[in-house]
Amino acid sequence: MLISYSWLTSLMDLPGPAPTPAELAKLLTGLGLEVEGVHAKGSGLEAIVVGEVRGVQPHPQSDKLSLVELFDGQQTLAVVCGAANIRGAVGGKVAFAPIGARLPGGLEIAAREVRGVASHGMICSETELDIGGDGDGILILPNDLAAGASLPAVVPGVVDTILELGVTPNRSDALGHVGVARDVVTRLRGKLRLPALRPSAAPDDPALVTIAAPARCGRYFGFALQDVRVGSSPLWLRVRLHRLGLRPISNVVDITNFVLLEFGQPLHAFDRSKLAEGRVVVRLVHGPEALAARSMLADVGGATETAASATGESLTTLDGTARALDPRDLVIADARDAQALAGVMGGARSMVGADTREVLLEAAWFAPAGVRASAKRHGLATDASYRFERGVDHGRGLERAALRALNLLEELAGGVCVAQHEAVGERPGTPSIPLRRARIERLLGVAVPADEVAQILEGLEIEPERPLDWPPEAGPVRTLVSGVKAVLQSFVTDAAPEPDCLWRPPTHRPDLQLEVDLIEEVMRHHGLEHVPARAIVPREPRAAAAPDPTSARIDRLADGLREAGLREIVSLAFVAEDKLRPFEPALSASPTRCAAPGSCARTCSRACSTPSPTTPPATAARSACSRSAASTPGPRDRSTRSSSPRAPARSTSSCRRSARSPACCCTPGARARSTRARSPARSPRRSAASGCVCTCLKGQVCRGSTRACRSGSRSRPARTAVARG
Repeated sequence: MLISYSWLTSLMDLPGPAPTPAELAKLLTGLGLEVEGVHAKGSGLEAIVVGEVRGVQPHPQSDKLSLVELFDGQQTLAVVCGAANIRGAVGGKVAFAPIGARLPGGLEIAAREVRGVASHGMICSETELDIGGDGDGILILPNDLAAGASLPAVVPGVVDTILELGVTPNRSDALGHVGVARDVVTRLRGKLRLPALRPSAAPDDPALVTIAAPARCGRYFGFALQDVRVGSSPLWLRVRLHRLGLRPISNVVDITNFVLLEFGQPLHAFDRSKLAEGRVVVRLVHGPEALAARSMLADVGGATETAASATGESLTTLDGTARALDPRDLVIADARDAQALAGVMGGARSMVGADTREVLLEAAWFAPAGVRASAKRHGLATDASYRFERGVDHGRGLERAALRALNLLEELAGGVCVAQHEAVGERPGTPSIPLRRARIERLLGVAVPADEVAQILEGLEIEPERPLDWPPEAGPVRTLVSGVKAVLQSFVTDAAPEPDCLWRPPTHRPDLQLEVDLIEEVMRHHGLEHVPARAIVPREPRAAAAPDPTSARIDRLADGLREAGLREIVSLAFVAEDKLRPFEPALSASPTRCAAPGSCARTCSRACSTPSPTTPPATAARSACSRSAASTPGPRDRSTRSSSPRAPARSTSSCRRSARSPACCCTPGARARSTRARSPARSPRRSAASGCVCTCLKGQVCRGSTRACRSGSRSRPARTAVARG
């Protein structure tokens, strides 16, 4: 998630000065919103000013150049410009880089001659200032700007700092600037400064929106607008989107993207004139049978309808891809066909274009599981699906985002809202969470004052559902509650203390479900640095664990084998399937494949390597170990250090109890570790054992894999020793 520092600070009303970008990054990381990067944008643009074009003349030595008479607020300068649109900018305002300015690309402006004419500065384009992607002509500024004004002072975001946040999946509220600002102002004991919103006075039209799948769509706002003028967005809006990695398209589309970044709420705008009957229906995809029945009822014949009814519904999304819809997909349809894949991507047939005059604005809440499944089925990962999958706000945040987009469409696109409707489906409920001050102190190890707890929770818009002084100090209610509590405590010896208050979390925080969740919020905003460091000393001395004879016997045997010149190996229970192929002749059982392996190198469990009846035991063991020694170690195999200088530097054969069989097996790909035993005082002697020696759970020994170990049902890595040489 990319966060604009200037945008974020505009949403905060703090008691003191705003933190610097470095201080803000540290504060956000302490709040659990880890800052993974801080990027300064617009360095050097402080010198860019607003210039007024007072005249344009052809260059005497070039047909493609123009000689511009420009006023920078102090003096009139002659500037040579090669942009074609400068000829129509007489009397307008442009972005002017005076002598001495340095552009983001590193170009330093100096006085120079261009075809024999001196040029005292440079008139810049969006790409040269790195505030947009339009490099075909110079940047034309609004006429109401004063000549000589600093461009960063009149256009927010020109000079900015972008913070890159690593947002955890449970913090869907932090996928917008308002959610991040709410955390910051709560930590700094300030107030959230939301943009002013005007409610719509348009009449309610129930036919505008219909929810036919209430379990998948909990709330849907629809606004119908007329007289919309689709064009370029104002400069401040284009700069905001460009700084955060989005490409400006048109004022209508840019407004929906702007509100997405501001409130974290995905929106969509339909061309209403392209919707059948000018309305939308939220429903599941129609199957072939439903389409065929609809075709017969409508008495519509034709190759297109016949093909559609034979294969089911399809939709061409905004990326130009025709997609066959699944009956489990939720779509936004008009009176006839699907027009958008709900929560994922809009459709190309009803997209807003340059000739659009009627718009239907959508602001909705879709069930996260359904959006996640549809996005995965169609291989789409969009900004909208990313937020819907994690759960957006279905309460006040949705209402604010809808009104914010509606107000901007009326202001920047000239639209007039003529109808509106709110359709309601099934929405998740919000729990009532009890909170006890004693529990806070017990979990955090520090006492947080009650007024600070209330200030933190209310700053996060977590509302108290029951007053702190309930039940009253005296009266029949108090007597009744005390009596019931006394009866309950007479049956429950370890009864939990009465909660100090019940709190109801906001709809933009679906992750708050338990008391510990509220305590975590208190700890985040109280500050981990305020938790004192204390030594934890047990109240009573702990008795030593009883010795285990089996473990002691295994340790003594392992020590003896190490002193004899062997090396100890601890192997894994699962290996790659190709590691077992050299041992197939010696395996008495097929390897068991893991249904959900952790990696491609751990797909099969080790099978038992007890020799078959037709193979001599000693020969099978020696051949298995020799094949293991000749095999190439796996990518995660570790070399071992021998406890003896005469031992080989690497061993690739290993012994391991199978995860399914109690017998021993010699298989390759073992992960070896160096022994912890001390080097023997005397020189090691050669072991007479051939093959391998395995110590099992009960301390039994298998030499050369000639007999199976009858160990207990508990499974743990086998401690093995491999003969030297």
